[in-house]
Amino acid sequence: MDGVILPAFFGFEESFLSFLFLIMPLLYLGATKQNIVFGFIFAVILEAFRGFDFGVLAIPFLITAALICVAQIFLETKLAYDARFNLGKSVFLTVALVAFVYVFIILCNYNRFNVDYFSFIFGLISVLESFILILIFNAMFNKRAEYVG
Repeated sequence: MDGVILPAFFGFEESFLSFLFLIMPLLYLGATKQNIVFGFIFAVILEAFRGFDFGVLAIPFLITAALICVAQIFLETKLAYDARFNLGKSVFLTVALVAFVYVFIILCNYNRFNVDYFSFIFGLISVLESFILILIFNAMFNKRAEYVG
């Protein structure tokens, strides 16, 4: 979807979607060993599909994961399994997610991608993609079956 469908909708070559899928589970589910290992594997696969050298995405992912671990000491970013959908926490998580994806892009040497990630339109689209992804994660990982009471 990141390279075929979304550019047709929004008119740019790339989007943050693949990067969001790298960072989102760490923020939403927590920076556990399992999530970091799966994210690292996904980063290596993404490197292979995009034709990058080994480590172009994987090493910045590990550094970003370490920053997320440090941030989670001071901020409550883990939303899964807590409670039902909360708009305030979701907006906070959207801002945090976009911020960490921008850190990831800077660590990856964003000039390599030939895309202006710091334009207003691209930032707006990344916020919308992040919020939609958070809504999807809320629906998928919410373990509370009922919302009564």
